[in-house]
Amino acid sequence: MPTGTKLVAGLAVLALTLGVVSWWYRFESAHRSTEFWGPTAAELIARPSEVTASTLVSEGSADGSSHAPQEILVLGPQQLLVTDAHDVTDIPGMVHLRNSLLSDGNYYWTTEATAPRWQWCLQFANKEEKVCLLFSEDFAVVGLLEEDRVRAVDCQPMAETLRQYCTSAKLFDASKTSE
Repeated sequence: MPTGTKLVAGLAVLALTLGVVSWWYRFESAHRSTEFWGPTAAELIARPSEVTASTLVSEGSADGSSHAPQEILVLGPQQLLVTDAHDVTDIPGMVHLRNSLLSDGNYYWTTEATAPRWQWCLQFANKEEKVCLLFSEDFAVVGLLEEDRVRAVDCQPMAETLRQYCTSAKLFDASKTSE
């Protein structure tokens, strides 16, 4: 076998090996979060989809919002008004936010997330499906809205970065929280 053929074969084997290692690393670093979100939500978070950011206000509280509620979310006995909804699909940094939401290292999986006061909402949607992610007022807990309940996980490792990004990108007015 000529030397050039051996070199090309060696490079092909190296490329295949590195591809498998890369795939395995990505699988391992996102396996638990993908399992938590579920296939539909994980797909909408990871792939291009329309993203809407909104503020959540407890029904009956004065929030000072100039916008009328667009929707009401029912979480068991609690009802939250969805206000100030706006499209954030093309906001700079959205790809990084999507990747952060799917990275296992950004969550404390062994810590039970207590029922927080939900303040912020991101909806990921395409033509057929929609998922709603809720964030606590301090961004330390994120949850997936399912029917009328929320499955939540502690995301303290990324809470401060998430708050800073959401404030600077104007996803939410995270510089203040409702009373």
